[in-house]
Amino acid sequence: MLPGLVLMTALCLLAFGTVGAESITITGKGTGKDREAAVQSALQDALRQVNGLNMVATQKTRRDSVQLSVTDPKGDSSTVKLEANSQSSTTIDTKGVISSYQIEDVGSENGLVAVTIRAVVERYSAPGISTDSRRKLAVMPFGAPSDDIGRKVTQQAVSQLVQSRRFAVLDRENDAAYVAEASRWASNLTRVQEKAKLAQQLGADYLLVATVSSFDAKVQTQTLALTGESKRIVSGYGVLQYRVLVPATMQVKWAADIAVTLDRPAEAADSAPEDMLAAELAGRLNTEIVESIYPLQVISTDASGQIVINQGGASVREGSRYAVYTTGKTLYDPYTKESLGKEEVRVATLEIVEVKPKYAVARVVPGAEPAAAVPVGAICRSLPDDGGAAQARQGGKADLVERNEAGGGVKLPFD
Repeated sequence: MLPGLVLMTALCLLAFGTVGAESITITGKGTGKDREAAVQSALQDALRQVNGLNMVATQKTRRDSVQLSVTDPKGDSSTVKLEANSQSSTTIDTKGVISSYQIEDVGSENGLVAVTIRAVVERYSAPGISTDSRRKLAVMPFGAPSDDIGRKVTQQAVSQLVQSRRFAVLDRENDAAYVAEASRWASNLTRVQEKAKLAQQLGADYLLVATVSSFDAKVQTQTLALTGESKRIVSGYGVLQYRVLVPATMQVKWAADIAVTLDRPAEAADSAPEDMLAAELAGRLNTEIVESIYPLQVISTDASGQIVINQGGASVREGSRYAVYTTGKTLYDPYTKESLGKEEVRVATLEIVEVKPKYAVARVVPGAEPAAAVPVGAICRSLPDDGGAAQARQGGKADLVERNEAGGGVKLPFD
């Protein structure tokens, strides 16, 4: 044992398997002054091999001072002050769930009891697709003229970003609910198997921070002067400023403003005007973020002219039109040497004819120029006249994602 080494371990010994956990059999070794301490050390070793460990090094400085008075032969005196002493310690925090273990060997080592065990460690696996291939984006509650407006736009943004399936979207609105549930898992009110769910929260790669600076939506009645006919119009105007931050460094990676306008006949099936404007703002935000980082792609074509793109749900609307581009060589900035994306050549215009939960079906717009064949892998960008779509983009933009196959992830345009 190293001097000043403190081991803090949370061990839960289970009689049954843990629901939603992967059982991993591992060999652990440990030493101690007696058999019990050696087994505890071996269990910690098994947990560290599966779940890793958290080490915190601290240094405490204690100052001791001593004053010495010295008189030389001439009778002159002087004082010498001696001080300073330091002490450091390391804390290792190991947490996990062990469902069972078996002692395989007991011996001695350097005057201590040495134990080898074979343990079954339960590692919790969250339901759904692994987040390893997606960047983790935390959406912070939006600032707004009122709490209700901020909540509406935030919820719409979260909904559309989740349906884009491009990010692992992390919730930051319901921390109190999560803390309450985690406290329940840790308490004696739940089965001990539930403790495998503790310490599983994900940290964000990026934070989305936004403020709604202007928000006004209403239904107005207009009367035609010639006929006296009245019609109801939904009108509104909203402005949102957003930033994408790296929480580890607090660096601002991207920042932009969004302005949307509502002006259309009211229909009986319409939502409340405020909900419609919140959806439009969130839709523009989603389009800008997703299309800048992960442009929509053509994933399938057939002889009948049907084209499938890799996006569906609330992020795509039937009737929306997209410019289709093929990509060429990668371009680089001559000063910074960073990638500016790839050359893009527009080949066609698509119109969405059917929206599925996870993909959409489109066809080439007849008569639209250009009208070349659409290959699989071509990227699609919203046209500016598509309600709520992103602004028009030209070829060679830096927002085409670059795959990093070796690292198993992606390189974002602002990385």
